[in-house]
Amino acid sequence: MKVVAHHSEQELERLASREKRADLAKRLRALLLAKQGFTAPEVATCTGFSRRAVQDWVARYNQEGLNGLETRPGRGRKGPLTAEEAERFRRRIEAGALPEESV
Repeated sequence: MKVVAHHSEQELERLASREKRADLAKRLRALLLAKQGFTAPEVATCTGFSRRAVQDWVARYNQEGLNGLETRPGRGRKGPLTAEEAERFRRRIEAGALPEESV
């Protein structure tokens, strides 16, 4: 795998060791291993990522630098309410009980 020289190995090591977010630190370590010449399957074995995930992280880093390692929005389970519904619910809760609710 070819890793673009956005950062040196020492810089990547420093960034990984100081990163507070575990997911980003793990991606930085995977990138460091790739930069040191390990293959995608070898990096996957060391990090627990799949081979394809390692290749994707390296490709994103090559294109976008460190920003490519960030988690992108749109992942994970969607909430039960739309933004508009959540705002309406928040306003209703803040308004308190109504007299007709007998609370």
